[in-house]
Amino acid sequence: MDDDLLLRMSKKIAQLTKVIYHLNNKNEDCEFDKQELAEKYEIEIEQVLKDSAAKIDAITEQLRQQEASQRQEAAVLEALTTRFDEQSRKDQALIQSQAQALSEKDASVQALQGKEAALQQHLSQLQKALQDKSEELQQQARVHVLEKQVSCCLL
Repeated sequence: MDDDLLLRMSKKIAQLTKVIYHLNNKNEDCEFDKQELAEKYEIEIEQVLKDSAAKIDAITEQLRQQEASQRQEAAVLEALTTRFDEQSRKDQALIQSQAQALSEKDASVQALQGKEAALQQHLSQLQKALQDKSEELQQQARVHVLEKQVSCCLL
């Protein structure tokens, strides 16, 4: 039995050796696959990081450009606001000046209208006086004509 046991043990050892060999090969294959997968993931992670960095750089540059554009627009707006305020002050001063000139002209027109009314009244008085004088002269002329006729007739 010793030989039989030795033979069976040898067979079992050979079987176990095959199993260990097979498991070792599977383990090496798995390690190789694991290593290959890890390298692929590392490459993919690096690519994702590069893409992310490129996107972040692009967005950062876009933000810088927008900030520069906003600063420029703010400067233009400030300049326009300043010009508008200055023009508004000038226009307001001009309006006040013209309003004062108009007020002075209105006062002058009213004064001239007062003078015109006085002159119209004076003209009416002069026309009336002229009319009266004209009638008086016509009356005197008639009297003179009558006197001449009477003196002609008397003579």
